[in-house]
Amino acid sequence: MKNIKIVCLLICLLTFQYQTMAQLTMDELKHAHITKLENAKKYTSSTIDAFNEVQLNFKPTEEEMTVMQQTAHLCQNIFWLSTLISENKNLPLKINKEKTYTKKELLDFINQSYDFAIKTIQEVAENSIFNTAEIAGNKLNKIQLLNLIQDHQTHHRAQLLVYARLNGIKPPAYKGW
Repeated sequence: MKNIKIVCLLICLLTFQYQTMAQLTMDELKHAHITKLENAKKYTSSTIDAFNEVQLNFKPTEEEMTVMQQTAHLCQNIFWLSTLISENKNLPLKINKEKTYTKKELLDFINQSYDFAIKTIQEVAENSIFNTAEIAGNKLNKIQLLNLIQDHQTHHRAQLLVYARLNGIKPPAYKGW
C-alpha cells in the first residue's frame, strides 16, 4: 500500500512538473523570439545607417533589388507575417518596395516593423500557438511563422551586408544574441 502511495505521489509530481515546463516553454519561446528581434532590429538599423542616400539605390545586378527595395521588402514581410500570427488581417503599414524612400523613412520602417512583430509575440495566447495560416498552399502554425520571420529577415539583411561590402562599407558588428 505504501508503494502505491509513493507511485501516485510521483505521478502527481511529474504531471505538475510537466505542466510547469510547458508554461515555461511558452514564456521562453516568446522571450527568445523577442530578444532575437530586438537585436535584429538594432543590427538591421545599423546596417542601413551605414549606407548614404545615394547608395540606397545600389543593386549589384539588374535583376536584384536595390538596398532601398531590400529594406522595404524585409519590413513589409515582417508586418505581413506578424498579422498572420496575430490573426488580424489588417496591415498596420503598407510599404511599396517600388517607391523611393529616404534613409530616415527606411529606418522608421525598420523600427515600426520590428516593434509590431515584438508586440504581436507578446500578445500571442498560448492556446493559439498551433493555429495555422496558409502561405503558398502550406499551412504554417505560429511557431513556424515566427521562424519564417527570422529566416526571411536574416536572408535579406545578409544581402544588404554583401551590398555594403560591394560599396566599400565595413558592415556593423554582428548583433545576433
